[in-house]
Amino acid sequence: MSSQSTMDKMNFPPYIKAVFIGLLIIMVVVIMIFGRSLLVPILFAAYTSMLLVPLNNKLEKWKFPRSLATLTALSLAILSILGVFTFFFIQLTSFVDDLSNIQERIDDLIGSLNATIENVAGVPSDISVILRKEEILELIKKNSENITTAVLSTVGSLGGVILIPVFMFLFLYYRNHFRLFLIKVFHNHDPNKVNETLGSVRLIIQRYLVGIGKVMLILAVLCTGALFGLGIKHAVFFGVFAALMNLIPYVGPLIAAILPFTFALITKDSLWYPFGVVIAFTLIQSIEGNFLTPKIVGSNVSLNPFITFFALLLGAAIWGVIWMILIIPTIAIMKKLFELSPATQPYAYLMGAEEEKKTRWVKITKK
Repeated sequence: MSSQSTMDKMNFPPYIKAVFIGLLIIMVVVIMIFGRSLLVPILFAAYTSMLLVPLNNKLEKWKFPRSLATLTALSLAILSILGVFTFFFIQLTSFVDDLSNIQERIDDLIGSLNATIENVAGVPSDISVILRKEEILELIKKNSENITTAVLSTVGSLGGVILIPVFMFLFLYYRNHFRLFLIKVFHNHDPNKVNETLGSVRLIIQRYLVGIGKVMLILAVLCTGALFGLGIKHAVFFGVFAALMNLIPYVGPLIAAILPFTFALITKDSLWYPFGVVIAFTLIQSIEGNFLTPKIVGSNVSLNPFITFFALLLGAAIWGVIWMILIIPTIAIMKKLFELSPATQPYAYLMGAEEEKKTRWVKITKK
């Protein structure tokens, strides 16, 4: 008798099952806390290597040895990532260097606010006591420099960055070995179904990441164009930053709009410009949410918003910003794995988005 069938025949009381689930959640949280420095590079490498599988397969069809095909695909990926971040850091450096040139504008802004308050209230005002130029500059500069170190801080350390390509190589080179291992782990299920599910997980994550990349590129172009149209300096930096922040569900777009809004408020002579930034970013995010993401990403990752938001807050308290980026593909994989067993299918249903057209009321009758 298999262990699975034995477990199926054991009818635990509901409170015992609740205790087991609670202990499992505690164990997962503890592992996430103490294993962060290792788990983050592994997850990053796993998701990134999924993108490289088609290229790796194509190189192997061209008679490349697997080791050479893996090294070639990995090298191209690293060069592409380095190119993107080099371009972003050049724009960021230009933005940080320009902060020293806006001190006079802050003085003018404070003077204008003083005059407005005096005209409205009829009493002398010195808002510089509240809004101090040095504190404003320090706040902007500090937040900007934090963006520079965000890449290293999110993966934990420089060692984590070095581990990512190592894990990527191992995932790509031994991908068939890992696939057979998982088939053996789920030996109580049909091997063909397990193999099909694993392939489905890879395709879902792959299409999701490619779709998100396309959406980010379009957002970068739209945000940069809108800021150029408004005459906001460093439009390219703000546009790329907004595209990167789109990786963070729910709160990312809000963070992306704050920086250009503040910069426009300080550097421009009219309030139209900062509010123009808000209007432009709101319209662009509306286009992204209602058209770009549904059309490009589609239903590849259809998740329950409540579960996603709850996991986002819980994971962010443990891993910080990095979890906000990894949350959606991680839940999508868990959902697919839960669908393998009838015992965990309710949890897979809970993680999925409700499809109103397919939802049916279940009539419960007493026997």
